[in-house]
Amino acid sequence: MWKTLTDEVRTLQETLDAGIAGEIDRYTGAGGRVYCNNGCSGCCTLTVNCGFTEALRVAEVLHADALPPLRAFAKRLAEVTREARDLKGYLGLYRQRMGGCPFLADGRSCGVYPVRPLSCRALLSTREPSWCSVDFSTLSGEEKRAYVESLDGAAVSFPLHYLRTPQERGQELEAEAADRMRRACGISIYGSLPYLVYLEMEYGLSAILRQGGILAANYLEQQGLILPFAVTLELG
Repeated sequence: MWKTLTDEVRTLQETLDAGIAGEIDRYTGAGGRVYCNNGCSGCCTLTVNCGFTEALRVAEVLHADALPPLRAFAKRLAEVTREARDLKGYLGLYRQRMGGCPFLADGRSCGVYPVRPLSCRALLSTREPSWCSVDFSTLSGEEKRAYVESLDGAAVSFPLHYLRTPQERGQELEAEAADRMRRACGISIYGSLPYLVYLEMEYGLSAILRQGGILAANYLEQQGLILPFAVTLELG
């Protein structure tokens, strides 16, 4: 089952990559610029979410020495979700306290780049990398106005500076992957990429899911592993 699902999600990722190449060509041909490059890593301070099947692809390429940092990440994440009052608060606390993605390698490049999820692949910056790590709550009103006025409203996910079309397509493909998982397992799981990888490496979540979606959901709830804002379950 899981081999089929991970093969399918790899195909979805490849489909997105092909579409992104064309979108970049169109955008740059019209005079725009995409600033993403190896090691820029600003977006890696954001929450990175994905479906469990994509997280499983990442877990499969990691060694056992990746588990201790993931345990530390999971502990910090649990503290952040307990303190957050709403999604906005969670996102702010995440950026303040979680640090960069635990999969960043030396030089601030992605250590799991070939198997990174759709959400990472779809995030293409039309502004300098420094803008991807800016805390907008710290900007003055004038700085915020200048930023908004600098955006290409026809191309980006306003009011952010990331290209809109790749993100929309990535979300469509995420929904397709979730539907495939629901049909196969009776449940779909979506949430923090590092945390879902932790659940696989620490608890063997993929094996638990073979027993059925309801049993897996009950297990996660009994173990206190469903963190608000960080993990979403949908039974099918």
